[in-house]
Amino acid sequence: TYTEEEPNSLLVEEATSFMLDLRERHPQHFAMAYLGLVTGLRPSSLRPLRRKGPQADVIWDSGKVYVRRSYTRGPEAMKTTKQKKRYSICVPLAVLEVLRWHVETQLTTPEMRDSDLLFPSVTGGFRSPSVLNKPFAEVAEAIGLGKSFSQCGLRRTFNDLARAAKIEDVITRSISGHLTARMQQHY
Repeated sequence: TYTEEEPNSLLVEEATSFMLDLRERHPQHFAMAYLGLVTGLRPSSLRPLRRKGPQADVIWDSGKVYVRRSYTRGPEAMKTTKQKKRYSICVPLAVLEVLRWHVETQLTTPEMRDSDLLFPSVTGGFRSPSVLNKPFAEVAEAIGLGKSFSQCGLRRTFNDLARAAKIEDVITRSISGHLTARMQQHY
C-alpha cells in the first residue's frame, strides 16, 4: 500500500535530481534505472534483457526493445514476462544513446563484455534482484528526498509522469506492459 507521504514515486523535479545524482554516484546502474523510468518496465524484465547474441532484445538499428523474459532468482530467466505477454517497445534515439553509453563505458570486466546481457553482473551473469537497493537509498539520502524510493518505484513514476503529461492510457499500457486499465491505475 502506498500513501501520499510514501508513494514510492518521484515527482518530475525529484526524478531529474535523482537520476543526475545516480549517474554521478553509481554510473554502472544509471542506464538500467533510466530504461526503467522511461519505459515503466519491471526490474525483473530489465535484468534479463540481452544486448547481443542470437536472442538479442535490443535491436540497435531499429530502436526496438523486445520484452520477453523475466528474471527473479536462479540460473535461468523465465521465457516469458510476469504477465505472460511478449511485446516490443520502440524507444527514442536518446534512450538508445544512453544504452550505448552504458555498453561502451560501464561493462568493465571481461565477463561483462563477453555476456550477451545488457545489464550483466561483474561475473557476466544476471544482476541480483536487490542490485539497485543500496544505490537508490544512498541517492535518496544525498538529495534529501525525504521518502523511500525503490526500484519498483521506477514503474510507478513512469505511470505518474505519463498521467501528468496527459499521455493516453492505452499508450502508457502498451509501453509498460500493463494488460488492464485496473492494473495501470494500481500503479
